[in-house]
Amino acid sequence: MNDIVERFGRAVVTATSLALIVAALLAIAPSGVDARSVFASNPNAPVFDEETFAVRSISEDASSGDAIGKPVRATDADNDTLTYLLATGQDASHFSIDAASGQLRTGVNWNEQAGSSFRVDVEVHDGKDQDGNSDTTIDATILVMIDVVAGTGQQQDPFGGGFGPAPVAPKFADGFRAAREVFDNAASGDPVGEPVVAAHEDNLAITYSLSGTDAGSFSVDEDTGQIRVSEGVSLVVDRSFTLNLTATDSAGFGAIIIVNIVVVETPYHDYDANQNRVIERDEVFAAISDYFDGEILKEEVIALISLYFSQT
Repeated sequence: MNDIVERFGRAVVTATSLALIVAALLAIAPSGVDARSVFASNPNAPVFDEETFAVRSISEDASSGDAIGKPVRATDADNDTLTYLLATGQDASHFSIDAASGQLRTGVNWNEQAGSSFRVDVEVHDGKDQDGNSDTTIDATILVMIDVVAGTGQQQDPFGGGFGPAPVAPKFADGFRAAREVFDNAASGDPVGEPVVAAHEDNLAITYSLSGTDAGSFSVDEDTGQIRVSEGVSLVVDRSFTLNLTATDSAGFGAIIIVNIVVVETPYHDYDANQNRVIERDEVFAAISDYFDGEILKEEVIALISLYFSQT
């Protein structure tokens, strides 16, 4: 605190003066600062468009070399040429990827049945380090879930009754699988991303429920489809959970969607000194001091300050 006062003269540092400091920083800052992206170790490294998790599907009728959904793309702030790779392990041997486009493809011996599911890690690098030197170190990785679906003219019954015409039932906006993220410092009752919502063509009322191995770690608002963190769940960065979310309409018909939840790091974790999930004024002062000491970027301190004011 004294260090902050010395840097800005003998003025009393209050919420008002903090606002003036913010205004001065914002005056020279770029617009559209993203609080999550600026806390990365290299702000100019490529970032996957779907962040930490993606879902793709492919027909059981596919042939070797067929494209699997849309490319898994990343964006680079410097417009560098990006190179995509498949990490070894998991189910990588079943697939290939176009190094220039990020397009996943079926492998050379593709012969999979509907209902199968695979996990692969797609990696990307921009060919240089933060100083502009040539470097092929991986800059970002995204987990991709690949589902094999029924062939042409068939639709898989989500209740396991075989294949045939879909029943009159609710339909999820996310299809048969959804992905959500939760911060590693989330507390009991906190929401997990956006609600996983279904709709009925006749506008019947819908009730949501959870099942599956990890269902005890979460709850769902039965009227809205909002998934929430349960008491006592261990949220460790990169840990994943799989839930079965059922939407049942007032006529008794239902649909099931698989929801994959990945734990991600809170962007301001290093400055939440007391780990109370709230950025406090002293913690903002610490970030400002670090900025003037050259330890963090201008965009980082602005993102933290923005989070502070968004809480008040």
